[in-house]
Amino acid sequence: MTAYSEGEHGRREINIGRQTIRKLRIRILPYVLLLYIISYLDRINIGFAALTMNQELGITNQQFGLVVGFFFHHVCAELLGKSLKICT
Repeated sequence: MTAYSEGEHGRREINIGRQTIRKLRIRILPYVLLLYIISYLDRINIGFAALTMNQELGITNQQFGLVVGFFFHHVCAELLGKSLKICT
């Protein structure tokens, strides 16, 4: 998509698609990278906690995985709901 604008030096062509991608890279990608790193660290911490917590609670690895899966889906649904509420 191309748009034209009037400036000091006359008419110039602006590529809106390139500007949009550039803004996304500058504004959103650093935030997404930070969230990815935090998610990775959180996943590692859950794995380390499982080593001793499973024995103390008397649950199997499969039961622990099921509980962590439910927790993950609940958190994702809650965050999605909050995001949709903010947008409206």
